[in-house]
Amino acid sequence: MNSERIFLKERLELYKDKLTLEEYKKICWDYGRKLGEKGWTRCIIEGGYISPDNSTIYIYNRSPYEGQLLNFIPNTKKEYEEICKQFRESNDFMYESELMKEIRQYREYEEELEK
Repeated sequence: MNSERIFLKERLELYKDKLTLEEYKKICWDYGRKLGEKGWTRCIIEGGYISPDNSTIYIYNRSPYEGQLLNFIPNTKKEYEEICKQFRESNDFMYESELMKEIRQYREYEEELEK
C-alpha cells in the first residue's frame, strides 16, 4: 500500500498559480460537502469530514492541510490506505509524488518559455 500524503488534485492548479488560495479553499469546502452527502461526518473542531469507518479525515478548513486526506484514528492505517487508493482511482486526488512531478514539469515548461 502507498503511505505517502494525498491531496485534492486542484492543489496542483494552486501551485501553478491558476487558482487563488480563496478559490482553492472554496473547492476544498465544496468537496467536503459532497463527502457529507455520502455519509462522512463533518467535524468542525477538526476542520474536516470523517469517513464512516472513522479511519480517515478529509481536511477542508485547517491550514496547511486543506484538500488532504489524513489517517484519523490510530490502528486504522489499512482502512485509511484503502480509502486513499479509492480516492486516487476516482481521479479526484493525487499522491504527493505525482503532485511534485507535475509541478517540476510545469516549472521546466515555464523556464523553456522564458528562454
